[in-house]
Amino acid sequence: MENSNWVELPIKDVAVKLTSGGTPSTKKSEYYENGDIPWLNTKEVDYNRITSTEKYITEEGLKNSSAKWIEENSVIVAMYGATAAKTAITKIPLTTNQACCNIIVNHEVCDYEFLFYNISNKYSELENGFGIKFITLPDYEFSVSDILRELGRAKIDSVLLEGGEKMISKAFSEKLIDGGEIFISDKILGDSSGKSFISGFSTEKISDSIILRNIKYNLYGNNIGVEFELQEV
Repeated sequence: MENSNWVELPIKDVAVKLTSGGTPSTKKSEYYENGDIPWLNTKEVDYNRITSTEKYITEEGLKNSSAKWIEENSVIVAMYGATAAKTAITKIPLTTNQACCNIIVNHEVCDYEFLFYNISNKYSELENGFGIKFITLPDYEFSVSDILRELGRAKIDSVLLEGGEKMISKAFSEKLIDGGEIFISDKILGDSSGKSFISGFSTEKISDSIILRNIKYNLYGNNIGVEFELQEV
């Protein structure tokens, strides 16, 4: 028998705010040394109540990153990484990295404990009911080969890889890309301190460089896409 007092709502309607976090630059010691601001990494999200964190950041680190304060009794969902789709409840005000989806609950609309258990149950629902497979790796540092190996076990043989500098660079350096598209925007971001779209490896000779084949140019508004295939993988 259904309870007429229950109302089914999307998460956005039971949240004051949905937000992610950020990671202060690890090259800046002043962002971490003697820090007293709790900073949550997704590896700490494991169907638990967070009362402390492994790492702390400084006020300077908070100001110079996308990290932001998340209030007590919020629900955290790991978006990717070793604990993807797992949840936690904050029992202290804290900040998080960018892999956390932080749900600041509207307590007048929804009980945060109920939301926590409801989302937690979705993990097995998605996996068992809809055949969605969550693939996790034990460490933050991984190789793209590891990911493809896990996908192969799941009988997936074609992958569209989207990511930032770290992910794309790993795929190139491991010689796993057979084609792609590089997007060039209509903005100039700065000098040599700006991030390149690819880094972490280099070649000594031009003859050893990555050769792009069958190049095609696509226009997306003011942006240009350089579509390509690779000579060999």
